[in-house]
Amino acid sequence: MKFFYILAMSTKLFGPFLDDKAVLATVHQYTTAIVSLAALDCNWTDDGGENGEKDYFNLWAAVSFYEKTDRVFLQGGRFSNWNVEYELKLVSTEKNIGLYRISLNSASEFPNEFVIRLERENGECIYDNNNLRNYYIERGRGHFATAISQDGNVFSFESIIPIKVLNY
Repeated sequence: MKFFYILAMSTKLFGPFLDDKAVLATVHQYTTAIVSLAALDCNWTDDGGENGEKDYFNLWAAVSFYEKTDRVFLQGGRFSNWNVEYELKLVSTEKNIGLYRISLNSASEFPNEFVIRLERENGECIYDNNNLRNYYIERGRGHFATAISQDGNVFSFESIIPIKVLNY
């Protein structure tokens, strides 16, 4: 498994590592579908904050050919029980792309497997299911991300990867 390492001088650098502006900068690189995962930035420790880290789950989806009536959902499961559904909020539009986000702060709300669903006003549903593999993150395994923003730079990855934060 590949890791991306970050050297942190304080616990403030444990994340989150992305914001709407950084995600929007990466959207044009990877947005080739009608709806797609634009970015994921999460930390799932399951240790109750003992190490100074907080659990969070931030996900962005990009919609090409955005329409004002579009609705975007994260649909997922926790340990094979597919009963998690959250509607993402529109946070930005640029040209014909709509950027949507969901932010969760309690590990009890996080899905460990998910897809993204776009619902159009005419009833059409379009999914991003990671090429029929679904998206997956491991419970209690720390940071996972598709991009990292630090010091004005954005490091973008082709898939969800684990992030190791080294505090020195």
